[in-house]
Amino acid sequence: MVTSKKVRNNEAAMADGAVKEYRHGLCMDVPMYIEDSEYCGEELGTRLTCRHGLTPKRRTAWEGPDTGRRFLGCPLEEEDQCDKFFWVDEPWHPRVQKTLEQMWHAVERATKLTGSKQYDWCCFVRNTKAEEEKMKLELDTADHISELELAYKKINEKEKRARRYSCVVNGIVCSNCHYVSEN
Repeated sequence: MVTSKKVRNNEAAMADGAVKEYRHGLCMDVPMYIEDSEYCGEELGTRLTCRHGLTPKRRTAWEGPDTGRRFLGCPLEEEDQCDKFFWVDEPWHPRVQKTLEQMWHAVERATKLTGSKQYDWCCFVRNTKAEEEKMKLELDTADHISELELAYKKINEKEKRARRYSCVVNGIVCSNCHYVSEN
């Protein structure tokens, strides 16, 4: 069992009734953490407990200037976790902390840039699909208009033939009528 000197000192301070927090671990936001195969599981053999009275779980910080620092925190799932935790490792050297902060800012900028590029790509794809649909509708409309124009022309031609036929028939009838009436 690996128990740091700071955790043991914290236990002693808590046993005296004074709540001595290592790096003021109480009432602070619990840092984001990752699963670390080298430092995981419950911290056995400790009198430290979280606000739920449970034995704390080993965690490794994964954000900001504390990235990589080990701490003991509530063993419950994130949504049920309390905010009580205890740092096992000393704070990093200020230069390391500054470097970690800069690294996380670079990651955040890259993430935003990537998100922006993804958004731009999604907009491009959506707009391209919309243009494609619009063109398809325009082509379909043009096809329907062409079909209607062709049908209209056919109807006009039939009407013209019918009028010519009617004139021819009427002319023959009229000339026959005229011829018949003369006889």
